Amino acid sequence: MLRCRAGKPGADVASAACCTCRHRYQCYQSLHWFHVDRDGNHRSARHHFRNRCCVLPQMPTLIYACLVSLLPAIAIAHVQQAASRFSGEWLLTGLLIVVAALYARGFLRLWHKSAAGKHSLRRQGLLFSAGWMVMALSLLSPLHRLGARSFTAHMIEHELLMLVATPLMALSKPLGILLWGFRSPIRQVLAGMGKTSSFTAFWNVISSPLSASLIQATMLWVWHSPMLFDRALQSEGWHAAQHLSLVFSALLFWWSMNRTAATLQRPGVAVFFLFFTSIQSGFLGALMAFANSPWYTRYAAMGMSGTGNLTPLEDQQVAGLIMWIPGGAVHALAAFFYLGLWFHQLRRAQRSPQVSPTV
Repeated sequence: MLRCRAGKPGADVASAACCTCRHRYQCYQSLHWFHVDRDGNHRSARHHFRNRCCVLPQMPTLIYACLVSLLPAIAIAHVQQAASRFSGEWLLTGLLIVVAALYARGFLRLWHKSAAGKHSLRRQGLLFSAGWMVMALSLLSPLHRLGARSFTAHMIEHELLMLVATPLMALSKPLGILLWGFRSPIRQVLAGMGKTSSFTAFWNVISSPLSASLIQATMLWVWHSPMLFDRALQSEGWHAAQHLSLVFSALLFWWSMNRTAATLQRPGVAVFFLFFTSIQSGFLGALMAFANSPWYTRYAAMGMSGTGNLTPLEDQQVAGLIMWIPGGAVHALAAFFYLGLWFHQLRRAQRSPQVSPTV
């Protein structure tokens, strides 16, 4: 059992908002401060964190450096843009900056108050920073502008968001740190909302491997339908909605896969849904690659003025190949990783009959 010195028991992430203890550590599902042994004595939680918890902090200066390095990309992304396109792009820019600022503030609080586990904190912080930088560069670099003229560039942008940035950020489990970025009254309100039975039930439904996989698949197919994709090309507001939908669904998917395999120790389930995602996204890419005509009228109207000397159909075929092969390969590699973890559990269970691995 874990308690703080004030006698408050360890609880879920949301309940951490109400604690005033000096030592705060963010873990997978709870905040642990001091381990209470069987005799009721307090002892250091360092060994407990090293073996059972995945602590998440990071040096705040790294986040501030990311914010500073983002400024040139913002300037480049918005140069020579029409006034009607500002709203969607500045929405994405604002969200990225707010998230980074909250994360840095949460780290400033936790980093100076944590007495153990700083190596793990730094490692997890680097994961978040890497994912955030990839996301920022994808949305605010010239690649974003090029995506308005080239479906291939647009596809590369989507693949970076869904297959590089979001897995890194999901692995860092930043929600607890973001919570500490808010002021105490807001943090307590959010904590209370997170502990309600209705929210818990809703979250358990949408974050299950089945629901997360279906939500991501739905977002992928719906937003790549000709009607909505053309609308996203014509309106920066719809374009921002497209990116937000894809990013949030991908974050939910990767968080669910990691939790299912690592925390719940059911890697077989994660393997199945990763292969399912690889097949359905690869099938969509194959349909684009083998299409006989362009799907999207906005790109088709550009003729040869898109990327290089590619026709709109060739541009779409290249984009389909990118979704099909590299995109499917990322999910397949993740599935093989969790498959190896599953086999490791099976071998360990054979050596220790009392341990029964779950699928």
